[in-house]
Amino acid sequence: MQPDRTTYALPYCPRPRREEAAHSWLTRVAQGYGLTADRMLRHLLKAHDATFCLECAFVAPYVDVLSKATRIPRRTLKRLQGAPIDWI
Repeated sequence: MQPDRTTYALPYCPRPRREEAAHSWLTRVAQGYGLTADRMLRHLLKAHDATFCLECAFVAPYVDVLSKATRIPRRTLKRLQGAPIDWI
């Protein structure tokens, strides 16, 4: 599946905090819109379905769509960390 090519920039998007986990940041962004991180990704990425791993949003080609929607550079998004192993 290909990422959605018609994604528009979100009007509100806090920048990731230093050493913040990817899920934590996505949750903060989504909460600003009254959504969960999964639901927000479902709106931004057409490839998002029940089998889509949240961390997949931070690798090509999906990170390009996420970068465009959040106006945060790809390199910044790619540096976001996954969940600590003891959370899993």
